[in-house]
Amino acid sequence: KNPNKTQDAATITLTTNQQLYHECSRNPIPYVNMTNDPTSPCCTCDSGEPGDASPMKIKPRAFCVRRIRQLVEWPCAENELTVTITSTVPLQKGSRIVITNISNAEVTSGNLSLTD
Repeated sequence: KNPNKTQDAATITLTTNQQLYHECSRNPIPYVNMTNDPTSPCCTCDSGEPGDASPMKIKPRAFCVRRIRQLVEWPCAENELTVTITSTVPLQKGSRIVITNISNAEVTSGNLSLTD
């Protein structure tokens, strides 16, 4: 399990508990640093940066996708707002998400339904 705070990628070392030798010589294979992956992982929220696929590089908690759009732009028309969010960490059951500053809207107070 990754730690819960950000950190840079680690330099991972490859070792063994037995002496390994090259085929054509009896020189032992030395401890080696593995090469970190300089690319972005295949499944990132919206964007990634080079080196994000390196081992143990931990990014901060964030909403990496945060979009809001409306269905209709005309005055006095029934409208529907669509909010899309994606988090870099799982949202737990019972998490509360508050959207503020939607001014001059005529809405019924109370809970709103969420859909996938």
